[in-house]
Amino acid sequence: LKSAVAEISKYAQDSKKFGAPAERKKKLGQAGAAAIKLLRHLGDIDPTTRRLLFGGGEIPAHPEATHTGLQAAGPAINTDAVSKLVEFEMLLTEMAANASKLVTATPPQRAGAHELPDAVQFGVECLGSFWRKYRDDAPTSGQNRDSFGNFVEAVLCADPVNASPANVRTALRYYFEKHEDES
Repeated sequence: LKSAVAEISKYAQDSKKFGAPAERKKKLGQAGAAAIKLLRHLGDIDPTTRRLLFGGGEIPAHPEATHTGLQAAGPAINTDAVSKLVEFEMLLTEMAANASKLVTATPPQRAGAHELPDAVQFGVECLGSFWRKYRDDAPTSGQNRDSFGNFVEAVLCADPVNASPANVRTALRYYFEKHEDES
């Protein structure tokens, strides 16, 4: 439990530098768009120069002359550079697709709603798995002394996590909505 709390605390501290969930969603969309733009830019460069970008031989004294095709490639094309180029393009394509999926999968924030920190949600999920592993009774949302809700609030609102009680209760509500068929 001690190491889990330390991990939750680290997550809470680290997540502050990445901004609110809506801000991260926006940045994710921008990263996906940048990957697509980079793919387009690479596509606008002739194949020999693209190969040279990935270590496909010595850079000629006049790189603008690489448009003469295989003349700049020498006697053999460096297959390692071609492999790197193809792999890089595949990674960019996959990154753009996954960024788009993640942006689409992230639900929009309700207007005026307070954004719930990811670390608090992570903490509730983590503590829920501890509860299920070490307790015979199902987690409950009540605030009585021996309830899951009270346990989670006591752990997450104390040092070193210091989450607000309102955020913890909201995360508990989401937790029970997500796991209602498991109780």
